[in-house]
Amino acid sequence: MRRLLVLLLLVLATPVLGEPRWAGPGARQYWPLKAERIEAYRTGDRAYFEALLADDFVALGPDGRRVGRADYLAAEFGTGQRQALGTRTEVVDFAATRTGDTLVLAYEEMEVTTVGTGRFVTHLQRLDVYVLRQGRWRLQTMSGVRIPEAPAAMALRPEQLADYVGEYAFGPGLVSTVRLQDGRLVEQTTGQAAAPLVPVGPDLFYSPGDLEARVQFERDPAGRVVAQIYRSGSQVLRGPRAN
Repeated sequence: MRRLLVLLLLVLATPVLGEPRWAGPGARQYWPLKAERIEAYRTGDRAYFEALLADDFVALGPDGRRVGRADYLAAEFGTGQRQALGTRTEVVDFAATRTGDTLVLAYEEMEVTTVGTGRFVTHLQRLDVYVLRQGRWRLQTMSGVRIPEAPAAMALRPEQLADYVGEYAFGPGLVSTVRLQDGRLVEQTTGQAAAPLVPVGPDLFYSPGDLEARVQFERDPAGRVVAQIYRSGSQVLRGPRAN
């Protein structure tokens, strides 16, 4: 189900209300390229996309999958009824850069898709590359990367935060130092700048500079913090407390 929603969010949208916020000179001139695509998606106009997509077209979805021209068209305009989803799309910071016969469109896009009685919200950074061939702009590549959002923070008193203060050894010469500074928890790994740790759950923190990673502290049966665990995607690192 998740992959289906990712693909649908990559290709399906309804018209934007009004024009987007421009991010530089030339953006307004090339906005119709995006607006026409939105309308073609809405109406299921396969012929438009067959003419638009370059023969070597490739899409990179928010989940990291690469999709070629034939598979893309089949997924969006294949046999069977297109799933009816109501999507509201907002585009901001729309920028266009042309170099010779190559045009790059970059913009932020927030999509709110209604699925039954629920809503699926995705905030994306998008990049589209067009090439001018035989007097027509053809879409050669497009990509969408999710913009992570910060989780809700929880409040902890300084005496609670003091439990985590210490040094955690992840390997030879690689130590994470956690200290209390102005009532906040701050972490600094060897060779890196210090960064705040924001509590989001019991013994669980995140750093504003890396919204997708989580720092969790491990306690022993007596309740003493004995290790720090760093998680980012499928990667897990454990650093025992060194003091």
